[in-house]
Amino acid sequence: MRDLFDRTFAGLSREYLLRQYFLALLLGGSLMYLIATSNNVHKVSNLIIMSISTLLYPYSRYVYERIANFIVGENQFIVNPLWFFGVKIVTIIGCWALAIFIAPVGLIWLYFSNAKQ
Repeated sequence: MRDLFDRTFAGLSREYLLRQYFLALLLGGSLMYLIATSNNVHKVSNLIIMSISTLLYPYSRYVYERIANFIVGENQFIVNPLWFFGVKIVTIIGCWALAIFIAPVGLIWLYFSNAKQ
């Protein structure tokens, strides 16, 4: 069981996890605050789902970055910084919102890539 944990959840670097959890907590925390202070009937279930998305976000982001690196390769693009940050924010929100579905792919990916090492 320890081997499974080390190959999946501990498969990313500490710096990468800290950066991704910081972004996830900014997004998830602000949305959780809005839900917690609202009169939403499904408040508890929404908070649970948002917490799970926040915890799984680094692994969904890992999948996105791996696929983007595969498609783009070593190319560099010179674009307007506002456009770049806009796209970056959209991808962060998308990875966070779909983390429950994307993160299992990332965990499987990490398991097999760390099994080779």
